[in-house]
Amino acid sequence: MRDNSADFSFSGSSHRAQYGSGAIDAKTLFEKKCSACHSADRAKSLKKTNEEWTKTVTQMKEKTANITNDEAKLIVDYLTTTYGK
Repeated sequence: MRDNSADFSFSGSSHRAQYGSGAIDAKTLFEKKCSACHSADRAKSLKKTNEEWTKTVTQMKEKTANITNDEAKLIVDYLTTTYGK
């Protein structure tokens, strides 16, 4: 069973997650996971702090079981770095 609790935070981790025998970069993960429900342009048009991105990703995690805590950390890290204010 997946742990979908909101216990994650910006960690400054590398921007890669392991999947099976390969790795996926945070941008690809963001585009894959977030565009499943809405256009990636929706997030790209915003500028948020790490705290705000964490809140947003937490809300998305609550709507879907398709984002793990580790994935959420990478997505928040990517969004903060790329679309942070």
